[in-house]
Amino acid sequence: ATGSWDSSLKLWAARGGAAGAGKALQPTHYLFDHESEVTCVDVDRAGTLVVSGSASGLVLVHNVSSGEIVRRLDECLGRGASPVAVRWAHNETAVVVCGSDGQTDVIDVATARGGVLCSVDSHLPRSSTVSAAAITPDGLCAVTGTSCGRVTLSSLSLLRSDTKASGAVKVLWQVDASSVGADSSTGGEGHPARAQGGLESPI
Repeated sequence: ATGSWDSSLKLWAARGGAAGAGKALQPTHYLFDHESEVTCVDVDRAGTLVVSGSASGLVLVHNVSSGEIVRRLDECLGRGASPVAVRWAHNETAVVVCGSDGQTDVIDVATARGGVLCSVDSHLPRSSTVSAAAITPDGLCAVTGTSCGRVTLSSLSLLRSDTKASGAVKVLWQVDASSVGADSSTGGEGHPARAQGGLESPI
């Protein structure tokens, strides 16, 4: 799956070419439900659902075969942020969304109620935004890089019980790569980074 500046989302498949030729990628589905540039996309392992985020802040989950929207995730949109990376996680019962404002959410998509299971905030300087992000394939860690040079590694593990899910989330490591003479042990801001819920980072 790929997203485009024209707000379209395309799903591709490898098709066999002529004898002796390799397979070529050909589009199989076109989705046009976003209203701004598509910034990130991920497909589940079964190839039945695709999650995508756009510059407006909206994150959508589509059914691949029908093209219908099955989930609308407004967490980034509500904060005025845009998603930089998305990833299916926790046996594809959740979606991880890294926002441009430095907050990463683990969002339930398995139940009718949905909602944020846990969040971690890297507490960026006011003028800084996340410009690059990557989420591990298992959805357990995320790394973000910012316009001010800050690099943050966060844990997104979930501890589940029979009655509720709680987040064992925290900033594992943070450094301001562009701050000459800054104390990287405090993130260059003079205080420890904190995850939602008051967890201090062990940096």
